[in-house]
Amino acid sequence: MGLTALVLWDPGPRLTRVLDRCRRAQLTYLSGFGDDGGCAEGVGYWVFGFAHFVYFAEGLREFTGEDLLTHPKMSAIARFPGAVYLGGGLFPAFSDGEERPRVPAGLARQLARRLGVRVPAEAVEATDSGADLSRDWADLSRTLHGGAPGPAPVPEPEPPTAYLPDLAWLVDRGQGVAFAAKGGHNAEPHNHNDLGQFVLAARGEVLLADLGAGEYRKGYFDEATRYAFLHASSRAHSVPRVDTREQSAGGARAAQVLKLHLHAHGADLTLDLASAYEVNGLTALRRAFSWHRDTGELLLVDEVEAEWPVPLEEVFVSRLRPELRADGAVWTGTAARAHLGLPEGCVPHVETVHTTDHEGAPDTVHLLRLGFDLVERRARLPFRFTVGSAVGRDGPPGNTSGGPLLA
Repeated sequence: MGLTALVLWDPGPRLTRVLDRCRRAQLTYLSGFGDDGGCAEGVGYWVFGFAHFVYFAEGLREFTGEDLLTHPKMSAIARFPGAVYLGGGLFPAFSDGEERPRVPAGLARQLARRLGVRVPAEAVEATDSGADLSRDWADLSRTLHGGAPGPAPVPEPEPPTAYLPDLAWLVDRGQGVAFAAKGGHNAEPHNHNDLGQFVLAARGEVLLADLGAGEYRKGYFDEATRYAFLHASSRAHSVPRVDTREQSAGGARAAQVLKLHLHAHGADLTLDLASAYEVNGLTALRRAFSWHRDTGELLLVDEVEAEWPVPLEEVFVSRLRPELRADGAVWTGTAARAHLGLPEGCVPHVETVHTTDHEGAPDTVHLLRLGFDLVERRARLPFRFTVGSAVGRDGPPGNTSGGPLLA
């Protein structure tokens, strides 16, 4: 509306009133970001909101000279896709996100020109064919009209590890493998009950997945029924069930960050998830991630403390069906593979769920469920994952094209 007014109306009181209202709306939009610039709804929703903000800001600057892109949060917001990029065109699909959102080429050009920020090239929409161009006229018109990018500062490369403290997202990528995990709380925008959720990818292929947005139906946006839908419930996330209970919704259901350590080869993150579960007598549920990209190894340790022994079920989610073998569980994709060594005392079971994806198309999800009948009030459950390229269905993950060699 602001852009339309700028184009159609001459300067005067009417235009001033509309621009004042649009400016206030844009500043309200910016107030929804923390200082880390992260969008809890994922890169797809970042594209929708931030693209229209940038288009209005540039129109306002052209007509009036006022520059909203000088806002103090602007650089951090613009860098969000680069910060959470997993490689291979992939992003974490936390909340109602997408694994492969596309950034309009016109927006990417503007961010390079004005802010010196580069969007990962594999995530930018193709401009040499209409196949991948946006269906949004604002995006499409700027992609077609923008021309070649002008001179822009060469940005520093994004570091391999990013931690966004306001979202409590940790992302690490490099050497052909990637890992992402989240804390946060269970009342986020487009919320899923997903405290402690994580993603593993290799060779541009998601192995342990976040399903992202479910099909948008009436009940999906009703708080009374939202978490009966698979995608929004903790059942569809790689998080525990405690005493048969899933995580509950609400702002009080928040992960506490107990430890964060970024190092040269990856990162360590420890969260306390106990508040997510309405379980009498549960006093602590600590989830510790220790990730090393050089070996493609993730050590996940869940520590449970309760006033009495509680049954626990671990769930690991993928669109790849895991194969249960003597040495553990294996998820094998087209180019990559993940292996999990199963702890002693667990009862493994694979549940296959037929559902629909965000577009309403049929989708199949596999839940590896590991049951533990704990007999002590305190328990420590370690899970060791290795990820890398697949070298044949009977071999371990391995290195065939420059990534980590995993034994």
